Amino acid sequence: MTLSLPLLLRALVQYVESAVAANADPTLDPPTLGEGLAIVSLMTILSLLDTTLKAHAMYWGKLVGVGLRNITMRLIYTRTYTLSPRTSADGSSAGSSGERCEL
Repeated sequence: MTLSLPLLLRALVQYVESAVAANADPTLDPPTLGEGLAIVSLMTILSLLDTTLKAHAMYWGKLVGVGLRNITMRLIYTRTYTLSPRTSADGSSAGSSGERCEL
């Protein structure tokens, strides 16, 4: 879509130049109004579509990023509450097998 906007802008400039030339020289046929409106409406629609799709991509990118961050934080948080065999100071079996410690 970004590549088509310069082409449409060039077509709009050519349309305006031909309208100005037709106004200056009465022997030339002026361009139709529908052609100019079609170019402007296509530019508007493509700009709105481009903006909407970019915003949608940013939204989903942030949504996925936040989800991955939350998963990573939860894994780290869960990992911190898993006791290793070296953590039991009194030598009891609590936590000696690497099970989770419920607080």
